Amino acid sequence: MKLLSTIKEVSKVLLILLGMTGLTEPRHSAASPPADGVTRLESELLHLRPDLSDLLQWQRDTKQWTPYRRSRASLLIVNLWARSCPPCLQEFQVFKQLLRQLPRTEVEMIFVAAAEDTSQQEVEQFWSHPLIELPANARCGGIPVSSRSCLVELPESAPVFAPSTRFVHSLRSFPILPRPLTLLMDGQSSVRHIFAGSIESRQTELKLAIERLRQALQRESSFRSQHLDRKRTP
Repeated sequence: MKLLSTIKEVSKVLLILLGMTGLTEPRHSAASPPADGVTRLESELLHLRPDLSDLLQWQRDTKQWTPYRRSRASLLIVNLWARSCPPCLQEFQVFKQLLRQLPRTEVEMIFVAAAEDTSQQEVEQFWSHPLIELPANARCGGIPVSSRSCLVELPESAPVFAPSTRFVHSLRSFPILPRPLTLLMDGQSSVRHIFAGSIESRQTELKLAIERLRQALQRESSFRSQHLDRKRTP
């Protein structure tokens, strides 16, 4: 009986998360996943420190992948996406607009594709020619080219690739990570806020979370500076 109960619980979790990626036909759409599943996932990932050490970033000028290096921005937004995930592609235009509004000196945004979802070559091709064929009844989320094709509006940022399982596994406090997944991280690469599933219906919440975290990081930086000044004062 105990084993049967455990199997049922795991099945419920899988159905919730598969619903976020649009792989099933749940009662909730990918844009508004079940609140209980989101709350649990988002709370479990808080304060984790994802492993960014082996990430690669595409250099458009040299057409090469080079090791990703964090900028000096105190706030890092990481979006985990997949080419096969319609909600991921639809929300790119939201991030494109948001990125234009944020100060680059304070906020950096990267879009990470994992090797378990796609290949480096596929990411290169998609970022160079973001034309997709639309499944039946799908919304474009970009510039319609025909009734069945769409030009995705990509953010003005070079794509990042996770070639091994290191990055994804460092977030494995839940059976399956949904795509899309958006993380707000501080200067120590600690997760401070999470958005599981599409952010299209949560844009106001996302903007508010970014602004609050920006202010919090500014206060923390000011406090550290004052503390250091007091230590230096004889």
